[in-house]
Amino acid sequence: FYSMGYTVSGITLNGTDAANYYLSGGSNSLTGSDGVITAAALKITTSDVNKTYDRSLGAQGVAQATQGTQLFGSDALSGGTFAFTNWNAGAGNKVVTVSGVTLNDGNGGANYVVSYVDNTTSTINKANLSITGVTATDRTYNGLTTVALDATNATISGAVSGDTVGVQSIGSGAMADKNAGTGKTVSFITSGSGAYVLNGTDAGNYQLVTSGNGPLTVNIAKADITAISGLTAADKIYDKTTSATLTTGAAVFAGKLNGDV
Repeated sequence: FYSMGYTVSGITLNGTDAANYYLSGGSNSLTGSDGVITAAALKITTSDVNKTYDRSLGAQGVAQATQGTQLFGSDALSGGTFAFTNWNAGAGNKVVTVSGVTLNDGNGGANYVVSYVDNTTSTINKANLSITGVTATDRTYNGLTTVALDATNATISGAVSGDTVGVQSIGSGAMADKNAGTGKTVSFITSGSGAYVLNGTDAGNYQLVTSGNGPLTVNIAKADITAISGLTAADKIYDKTTSATLTTGAAVFAGKLNGDV
C-alpha cells in the first residue's frame, strides 16, 4: 500500500446539536498525508488458445483477468508469454501457461498485485496426414453405407519433421447414405468398426485425409431383381381388351434385401 496526501472539502455539520459546534480552524475542509490506497488483486490468465498440432509449445494467447478480479477504468493488459505444457493434440483439455504480461495502469503496474493462472481448456487440433493413391471399390447395392478401400498404391505426406507416424490399416470407407448412384463421395471412418488405424509414436496427433484430384468416390450399381412371384390376376367379364388387374399384396421379389420397401 501507499501513503497518500488527501483533501476533503465541502464539510458541513448536521444534527440537532450541530449549531453548538464548529470545525477547528474555521474551514470546511480537511487535509492530511496518511491516506492509504491498497493495490488491488489481479489474477491473469489467457483466453482459450486453439491451434493445429505442429510439434511445438507455442501458443498465441490473449491476456485477461480471471477468477473474479478485474481491471479498473482505462487500465489494460498487453503482451505476455504463453506456452502449452505439452504439444500433443487434445480438445478442450490442454494447459497454457501465462507470464510476462504488461499491466498498463499509469503507475508501472503498481496499482495491482498480480498473480498468474493457467488456462486449462485450450485445444490442439490433430494435423492432417494426407494420403494419395487410395481407391474405393465399386460394388452393387447391398443396403450398407460402407465400401471397401484399396490402399495398395497409397502414399502419405504431411507429417511434421521428427514425427513417426504411418498407416497400419486403411479400414473401410463410408458414404452419406446406402443408395445406389455414381460418383458417390466416400470418407474415411475415424472410429469404431471399419475405422482406419495409424501407427507410430506420434499417431495420436494426426487424422487421415485424402489429397489429390478431388474427393474419394465410388459407384454403387442397382441390385438385380431376378424374379417376381406371388402375383395374381383378377377375373373379369369380357370387355374386348387385353388389360388385367393384378393383385400384388403377396408378391415376392427375388433379390430384394430384407427390410427394403
